[in-house]
Amino acid sequence: MKKAKIGLAYISDREDRYLPQCKASVEQHLDYPFVATTVIDDRHHRLGLAGAARAAWQWAVEQDVDYLFHMEEDMLLVRDVDIQEMVDVLVNNVELAQVILHRQPWSGDEHRVGGVMQRMGAEPKDCKSCDLRWSTQKFIFSLNPCLIPRDVLEIGWPDDNEAGITQTLLGMGYEFGFLGHPTDEPYVNHIGSTRGDGWKL
Repeated sequence: MKKAKIGLAYISDREDRYLPQCKASVEQHLDYPFVATTVIDDRHHRLGLAGAARAAWQWAVEQDVDYLFHMEEDMLLVRDVDIQEMVDVLVNNVELAQVILHRQPWSGDEHRVGGVMQRMGAEPKDCKSCDLRWSTQKFIFSLNPCLIPRDVLEIGWPDDNEAGITQTLLGMGYEFGFLGHPTDEPYVNHIGSTRGDGWKL
């Protein structure tokens, strides 16, 4: 089977505070022949969240990829990720605008309810005939590490943060997916703390 053309974009806004660790975790836990890789560097905080996401999506479309793997620098992969499984979930569920990797609880709300997927109201799904496990939610389009298909990239990122793209995609009939179920071990640890004003939700 021909492998999907996937581009990898690192999003960085704090110089090298987290990026080297992030790249090392990707090299350790992602075994995939990415057709292109870039770093969207916003160390001077001119882009902000919306501008950086837009730049990554535009870059991916220019590279003519089938999917973009979006990786923010303050996220570390902590176990192996099967990107082909993420692709298969998207191929079999065309209503999904992304497949997100499960991370550890971060906010107070996430800790109180047991995790990020629980906080988003994610519903477990599975396909025994195709051996896939995923979850769906309509809470938010997340910029945690995720795989995004080309048709969504071509929509373009609006002049807004995650709430804006969430409303746009929900209005088009999309939902948002996670790889696996809420009870699964996280793939990702969030290690970031401070952010620039343009990166605050």
